[in-house]
Amino acid sequence: MAAGPALAGEDAAPADSGRREWRTSAGEDAGAADSAGVGWRTSAGVIPHSSPLAPSPAPRLEFHLDELRPRRRDVAYVAAATTACALIASQDRELTDRATARDSQTQRDLARIIRPFGHEVVVGGAVAAWGGAWLAHRDALFASVQRVDLSIASASVLTFAVKRIVGRKRPEDSPGDAQVFDSFSGHDTFPSGHATLAFAAAAALDRETSSRWVPAVAYPLAGLVAWSRVHDRKHWTSDVVAGAAIGFGVAWKAEDVLRGRAADTVGARVELEAGGPGTLAAVRLRW
Repeated sequence: MAAGPALAGEDAAPADSGRREWRTSAGEDAGAADSAGVGWRTSAGVIPHSSPLAPSPAPRLEFHLDELRPRRRDVAYVAAATTACALIASQDRELTDRATARDSQTQRDLARIIRPFGHEVVVGGAVAAWGGAWLAHRDALFASVQRVDLSIASASVLTFAVKRIVGRKRPEDSPGDAQVFDSFSGHDTFPSGHATLAFAAAAALDRETSSRWVPAVAYPLAGLVAWSRVHDRKHWTSDVVAGAAIGFGVAWKAEDVLRGRAADTVGARVELEAGGPGTLAAVRLRW
């Protein structure tokens, strides 16, 4: 951020451009809004937000709570995904046998290469991106990475819970019967965690970027991750379909909550400002 012009004889240069902290020569914090929310406080007085002298506020993580309300598109999506999973589940054994019937060394090699993109690459990449963005002191990038990570985490938590409740056996544990369910038994094939992570990452990255190549690469890659789980007989076909639906749907909804439909969204909003890794400096509620 470029330094603003001096105000009433004060040197109003930014103390740390990466952190968006503005300080006057008197040491007063000019980056904090005044208590009435009118403008920016300096030693010379309050600069209105509308003034060209006022610094741009740093991007921060926000929760637009009004976006949690189910909308018609959400209901339609859940209904379509549930119907598709139910139809595919009735044909799981045949579909899975067909997908693994013509195995080859090329397919085994491809599945081995793709497999980490459903877990290690997503989790490791999320952690590395969070740390890198924080160390770079780039507020907009850090906020974007936080949204992506929270979207992926939200989908993962739901999938983990469903896995434990459903208790479906994997194809390698029940090769002749795809309809073996035992709640809270430790069996956890439904839905696929790898498919969830892959499609959640693809959806979140799609929302956070404007580059056309990102969805063109991310979604096919996620599809290959789902295929690899069926190929390796770790999941039934309906497992990966359900995982993909949860990953995409939850991540997309989470992005709605974290981004809002517009900057001036009306409704409840929670803003978080972190002073460092794991340190919460402020929580603000806006209505």
